[in-house]
Amino acid sequence: MPTWPQPFRPGSFAVGIAFMFLLAWLISRIDSMLADDDVGIMWLGFTIIVMIAPGTYWWFERSGLRSIGRSRRITRCFSDEHGPGIEISTAISLFVAVAMTCAAMTRARRCSSTSLPPTRTRC
Repeated sequence: MPTWPQPFRPGSFAVGIAFMFLLAWLISRIDSMLADDDVGIMWLGFTIIVMIAPGTYWWFERSGLRSIGRSRRITRCFSDEHGPGIEISTAISLFVAVAMTCAAMTRARRCSSTSLPPTRTRC
């Protein structure tokens, strides 16, 4: 049986469900908020809706449902020898390669420009 690759937190999932129902209930009450003459109540309702919508997303993401769809790195391919299948890209991104190179160069420069005798190094 395959396992879910992300940690699942049922408590966070339950809070996300509660936020979703609260958001649906608030959206269904918009017409009564607009019927009131009190502008403060209307803006309070809109503010709560705007705050709860991202909160719902955050709680679902925190519960372990970060990536439900297929990763962009997984692509379909066809081989004459093996037939149809998938290919998982393991190439390192350009940003990561440049960042690692810069970090290595900075570390090498910092280690070589010390005032210690040549027999002792700090690295």
